[in-house]
Amino acid sequence: MIRCEVIDNEHRLDELESEWHALWLRTGGGIFQSYYWIKAWWLSSQTDRLHIAVAWEDGELTAVLPLAILRLHGVRILQWAAQSVSDYCDALGDSPATLRQLWTMVSKRGGYDIVRLKNVRLDAAIRPMLQEAVARGEASDACLQVLSQWPNGERWFRSLNKKKRSNHSRGERMLSEMGKVTVRHILTDPSPALIAKLSDLKEQWRQANGLVSTCDTAMLTALVAGLGKLGALRIVVLECGDQVIAGSINAVQGNRLLAFFATYDPVVARASPGIMLMTNYIRWALDNGITEIDFLRGEEIYKFEFANTVVTLDVFLAGRTIVGGSIVAAYRLWVTAQRFANSRKQEQKPMIGSAYFTEKGTPRDMAAAKATEAIPA
Repeated sequence: MIRCEVIDNEHRLDELESEWHALWLRTGGGIFQSYYWIKAWWLSSQTDRLHIAVAWEDGELTAVLPLAILRLHGVRILQWAAQSVSDYCDALGDSPATLRQLWTMVSKRGGYDIVRLKNVRLDAAIRPMLQEAVARGEASDACLQVLSQWPNGERWFRSLNKKKRSNHSRGERMLSEMGKVTVRHILTDPSPALIAKLSDLKEQWRQANGLVSTCDTAMLTALVAGLGKLGALRIVVLECGDQVIAGSINAVQGNRLLAFFATYDPVVARASPGIMLMTNYIRWALDNGITEIDFLRGEEIYKFEFANTVVTLDVFLAGRTIVGGSIVAAYRLWVTAQRFANSRKQEQKPMIGSAYFTEKGTPRDMAAAKATEAIPA
């Protein structure tokens, strides 16, 4: 007998900690579906209303559909809990039938005008059900990755073209003239001052590029603490003298490294400290059994240069009420107009894996060639 309920308050969420974590371990869930990640987001956000659907069978938690309702200009939008800070969104469950039953309950319960479930991978457990019950998925963001084709980090570094390797050496020389250059790996209890410093550097970059923050210092601190509770935290910082000039907050799960947050000090931008730091943690990862380095969402040029594969994400969008249906229809018309306008601009994205090719367009080694053969245009 399956019993379903919707969690909409913090007290009941607290009571789920051990059962949710046990389900996450049992089903091999991703970092972004863990209890500690969702709870960290909720502690520092609370702008949405919790709408987490859970299923129980014989007193055991068997499925979690982590949802929330955002009210935007009076419109109620059903989305994933922690959607703004989660690059891969999904449900947890022992069986597709239980997840389908949970969604049926959420749908009958209502209380929202629009369904907007973003960042769903092609292999997400919830995807087949969403395609049946909500709508056909629409392509949205993409995540660029490095899949290991090399025996170790040194071999990977040697597969980079001469320009990339020279830039790395040049950056090291420039920084060494300013002070001693060190790289630190932090696994537990990072200082609040460090998190605040990294958050401030990121905010400077966002403002310079006209972007709005989705993760302030309080939320970043909470998420870092959540990764620490999972035993997945690995912060890598590049220091020159006694100053932090670049930092990356990563999650390590099995043979995967997720580069969740990265930033650098614009004062020393000419030395490319961010690329130097990324090169360091990729080399470390490949030397320590990591076979997948995921840069997650974002289309920064450096990600295209170093990646050798891409994961596409879909958004499931549908109107629930008359108001919601009208808004979704107007949005789709706007998207169609934008696509038509952009198709006339002749803009082309950077080449994936360009760091592994010479100026003449030939791969540096056979490993790089094999890694890029199956990459779609």
